[in-house]
Amino acid sequence: MGEVREKTLRELAELDEDQRPLCIVIPPTTQPFELKPGLIHLLPIFKGSSGEGPRKHLKDFRMVCDSMRPHGISE
Repeated sequence: MGEVREKTLRELAELDEDQRPLCIVIPPTTQPFELKPGLIHLLPIFKGSSGEGPRKHLKDFRMVCDSMRPHGISE
């Protein structure tokens, strides 16, 4: 039998695939809405490099989305 490889602290801290919460929940809407092309250009670009923080990217993304919420659409 092969030896069991020791896990790094990073691996121990990560959630397993089945333990990760779903981060995108699409609420039901009663009104149609349209995302304008100008909004897309305002969104931050995430490339996944080592210097980028995914949490900061999501925070910036949400801030832009919250500032451009279409009329009649709640959070």
